[in-house]
Amino acid sequence: MATSNAGLLWKNFNGNKQLFTEKNSTSNSSEKHLIRWDPYTSKLAAALFSGMEIFPINSTSKIFYLGNHSTTTLEHMSNIINNEGVVYFLKNIENGKALNFKNVKIINYDVDNHDYFAKFEEKIDVAYLDFPVDEKLNLIIKNCKIILKQNGFLILILNDKYPINDDFLRLTQKIIIDLKESFELIQEINLSSFFKNSFMIVMKNAK
Repeated sequence: MATSNAGLLWKNFNGNKQLFTEKNSTSNSSEKHLIRWDPYTSKLAAALFSGMEIFPINSTSKIFYLGNHSTTTLEHMSNIINNEGVVYFLKNIENGKALNFKNVKIINYDVDNHDYFAKFEEKIDVAYLDFPVDEKLNLIIKNCKIILKQNGFLILILNDKYPINDDFLRLTQKIIIDLKESFELIQEINLSSFFKNSFMIVMKNAK
């Protein structure tokens, strides 16, 4: 996996591979410090530790982020991108947490109103969806395709109530088959080594 354009570094500590974001120090712009990615707290980190082959996020990426499980990945994204990039974070106005990450633009929405996609004034490079498998999934992906650039990436994390089993994997394959009508499949990544209930699908808006 190429990481030079994303500010990511792999380092070995006593034979243990770890991943970091390299950032300039706030007190000294020439001094670097490392921010560790923990695959047990970030599903994007878990994907990288599980063999993610293409990492589509770089310093100028425009990202749409939907996920209520953890803000750790959101913080990692905000550390990678610079002022030319942005993360559009969709937050439920009723129960969303207060956030103060740089390069993150919060889009508040009401759970009963789904017109938030109309607020986008530019196409995005990456749609990152960390979502349970339910009846809203198809509608959200359909809307994401509208705002996704040609050859932009869809990172879809499917979550179940229980640890991944054969039934869930069969459901995952059905979802992949349906999505292939609109997207090119890049990679399937089982995240269960770190998140027992989660499976990632990486696709490209190439159709």
